[in-house]
Amino acid sequence: LTERKTGSKKSGGHGPMGTTDKLMTQPLKCCYKSIGKFDKTKTRGTKMKFLDNLLEGREDQAYALLRIVTGFLFIWHGAQKLFNYPKDFPYPLNPLMYSAGTIELVGGLLVMIGLFTRPAAFICSGTMAVAYWMVHGLNNIHPMLNGGELAALYCFAFLFIAARGPGIWSLDK
Repeated sequence: LTERKTGSKKSGGHGPMGTTDKLMTQPLKCCYKSIGKFDKTKTRGTKMKFLDNLLEGREDQAYALLRIVTGFLFIWHGAQKLFNYPKDFPYPLNPLMYSAGTIELVGGLLVMIGLFTRPAAFICSGTMAVAYWMVHGLNNIHPMLNGGELAALYCFAFLFIAARGPGIWSLDK
């Protein structure tokens, strides 16, 4: 609870600063359990309680889906560069682009199935950081204007996966 010193001693103040007014309103006081810890469930509406009940305890499954879908989507960037599938790659390939395509295809597959997850995700993250700064970041600093939103998002998604590891539904155990 937060308190504010008023400087008035009219109602038997506390110490040299005067009386203490409680800034918290009575309905919010119910959020503090008797031992003084905040109870977040008492401040949420009915819809939030529904989501809390629905998602509580499903963090591992949500993370596994994030890892699998991120890897799956990344595979197709490599397939486009290396095989012109599902659509033609619009730029000529140089050795750096072949390397990026191989990392996207193989790294995306490894992350998706959860095999060598940490090193594969770390390499994929680094590849996307390089892609962002070499291709997009030099045009404009803002990702919306330089077309690098996807590269930045992949970079940090793979960094998170590298930090967290394979999780459930993976071949790494």
